[in-house]
Order: sequence, then structure tokens, then C-alpha cells
Amino acid sequence: MYMSRESIRRAVMEKFNRHYGWKCADLTDVYNAIAPSQRRNANELVNSLKICDPAVGSGHFPVSALNEIIAIKSELQILMDQDGRLLKDYEITVENDELSAWTKTDLFVYRPGNKESQRVQETLFREKATVIENCLFGVDINPKSVAIRRLRLWIELLKNAQYRQDGEEGSNREP
Repeated sequence: MYMSRESIRRAVMEKFNRHYGWKCADLTDVYNAIAPSQRRNANELVNSLKICDPAVGSGHFPVSALNEIIAIKSELQILMDQDGRLLKDYEITVENDELSAWTKTDLFVYRPGNKESQRVQETLFREKATVIENCLFGVDINPKSVAIRRLRLWIELLKNAQYRQDGEEGSNREP
């Protein structure tokens, strides 16, 4: 978790500095430099990261990297739903290697039938799927390790599986 946090935060900062010609020293500077009109492009810029784990082993690093990228997007306030609406009333953090979404006072809990809850759940699912498909790569001399990595990322994605909008709990839609 420490390795992914430090390396990915630095990579995101450097990506913004190179792309925009900024001289940000940390993610707070990046956050302050992103104009509201740049948020969608900023999200896409983070999605252009390429992270390769050259010895995936148990797949722990890619899962940590996935969670860290989503948390960084939240911190930069560029995490948005399909319609471009920000998840600004939520703080997404990584605690004990788990991604957590918080409202101002409570841990986010998916509530079937609640449109806002559905929006948050779908956004996290979509963002995780995008990062998994475009940003995270891994190899290993042992093919079983690569299979374990895929499984761990699949499980991480399913934690925010999209549920039917009619509120029927436990019925996943096709991604």
C-alpha cells in the first residue's frame, strides 16, 4: 500500500506537470491548479497512466494501485459520473488496503432503489473498470500468478458491481 501510494501520487503529479507545464510540488498544488473546465480532461489524464507490475505474484500491488488511483481522483475532485456530475459530496479513501466512500458524516452504504446511491455505486464500478482495463498491467514468470492477479482485480471490481436500478438487490447488470 505504501509503495503504491507514494509511486502513484508522484506519477500523477508529474503527469499533470508535464502535460500542463505546471510546477506543482504535491497533489494539493495539482488540485488547486485544476480549473473546473479541466476536470473531465484531468480525469482522462489520470486514466492515461500505465502501471506495470513486473512480478505480480499475489496481485496485491495492482489492487493497491487501483484503489489509490480512485482515491486520488476523489482527492482532486475529478471523480465524476457518466453525465459529468462530480462525486463532490463524497470522500473516497484507502484505509487498511480497502477503498471506502464517505459522506460528510458516515460510511457510504449502497441502498437499492436510491438514485444517488445508484449513481455513486455505478460511478465507482465504471471508474474501477476503466482503470483496470487501461492502466494496470502485470507479468510474472508463473502463469498462475497472472491468473491470481486477474481474479483479485475482478473481485475488487465486483465490490462496486452495478445493481439493477429497480432496486432488486443481488441482481447484477452486465458491465
